Formats: sequence, structure tokens, C-alpha cells
Amino acid sequence: MHLFSATGIILIIAFIFMAGCSFIEDNPNTARLTTQYATAKIIDNDSARAARIVVIASNARATIGEDSTATIAKLDDYVRSQIRWNSLSPEDSILIDAVLSSASDRLQEEISDGLLDPDQRVALSEFLSWIEEVAARYEVQK
Repeated sequence: MHLFSATGIILIIAFIFMAGCSFIEDNPNTARLTTQYATAKIIDNDSARAARIVVIASNARATIGEDSTATIAKLDDYVRSQIRWNSLSPEDSILIDAVLSSASDRLQEEISDGLLDPDQRVALSEFLSWIEEVAARYEVQK
């Protein structure tokens, strides 16, 4: 059972960024394959879910690309705003909150001022484009 369309993607984002942006730089093919496979599993042939994921990823990419003052706090706020907290079970809410908090804390430690540098914004944008790319394939299958 899926938590809902955005939650799985949010968890993927959190876990990969907990490993650090260097994972994407050092292992781009593995990172892309893992991300796209996980995205496809979460979509589970649901075109409505795919459409929501495309919107979320696209909006996040646009924000990151346009905002040279993108911070961890802004990213965390955006991700949290996409979650339908009231549709989650208490245990899922606790899990997602803990994962997001942990990822945010880890990133804050790595990025002392909390401001994403241009290379980190590019890596995150590329990562989101992988999600958007696979979700768009399912959206077309309507």
C-alpha cells in the first residue's frame, strides 16, 4: 500500500540527500536508476499519482532554479507543504516527520549557512528531473 503520491517521493529525496549530494556526483547512473525505479514503483501505474508527482517535481525544480537563496529550511518547508498530513496514519506521520527532520538536520550540518550552493542546486534539480521524467511517462499512459 502506498502512503500517497508525494510521500514516497519525499522519502526518496530525503534518503538520497541524507547520503549527500556526492552520491549523485560519484554514481550518476546508479543514482538515476535507483531514483527512477523507486519512482515507478511508487506510481504503480496510477496516472493521477504520476501527474501529482510531475507537478511537485516541476515546481520544486523551478523554485530551486530561480532562487539563488534556496535554503535547507525553504526546501524542508516546501516538502512538508506537499504532504497531506491528515490523510496519513499516526505512525506514517511520525515516520515521515522523523525522516524529514533527520535529512534536514544532516544537510544543515553539511551546509553551515543552510544556503544551497550552485552545484547543490544543480544536483537537486537533476535529481528532480529524473523523477519528473519517469512520472511523465506514466502520465502519458492515461
